[in-house]
Amino acid sequence: MAVLAASEKQDAAFKFVAFGSTPENTAWWSQQTGYMPVRKSAVELPDLVAFYEANPQAKVAVDQLAQTRAQDAARVFVPNGDQIIGGGLERITINLEEVQPVFDEVNQTLTEEAEPVKETLEAL
Repeated sequence: MAVLAASEKQDAAFKFVAFGSTPENTAWWSQQTGYMPVRKSAVELPDLVAFYEANPQAKVAVDQLAQTRAQDAARVFVPNGDQIIGGGLERITINLEEVQPVFDEVNQTLTEEAEPVKETLEAL
């Protein structure tokens, strides 16, 4: 097996990404896997338009993408923030605990867990 030099690997990687992300290829991949196309322009291709007409459930996520938003900072920057929030939501939905006391506890835990992050940022 030949070993590629760093620039050859980079060139090969760029070619692969360019190939895999053409509108036609991402539309085909989306149809075959059920994942959303990685290019907006693929959604307008006749093949994908026809596929969505025949399989409207496949287009639900694409249609809802405009309604999404970035994750909140607590999930991203607070250590274990996602697990803390998710655990609180599970307590409410699965254990049927009262919402306000659970959210108060989640808020307190997030505040405590964020303190070292705040201290680090303030020290910069």
